[in-house]
Amino acid sequence: MGNKLSVDVRLPTQQQNPFWLGDLQVFITIPSAGINNLWIGQRLFQGQPLGTFRTQDFTLPAAVKTALASSRQDAQITLALNTGNCLAPVLIDNVRVRN
Repeated sequence: MGNKLSVDVRLPTQQQNPFWLGDLQVFITIPSAGINNLWIGQRLFQGQPLGTFRTQDFTLPAAVKTALASSRQDAQITLALNTGNCLAPVLIDNVRVRN
């Protein structure tokens, strides 16, 4: 089992407010392990390149790694994306657990 949850995010080149590009927060729920809407972390997009995919890494807590290693069927990852008034779509791809 890896130590990180990673997700690739592509910010659009068109931004209404170049001083606020938004952020991404990650939550994990695994009811059978007693984990409910656990906040994993937040990544601010400010200073990141526009128009290209960039990997956002989140360190997994030990309890989540243990639960995922035991093949839980009820694991759910929630990605909360806050971009304000984005002029084009934000693309999300390649959600994975890795070292």
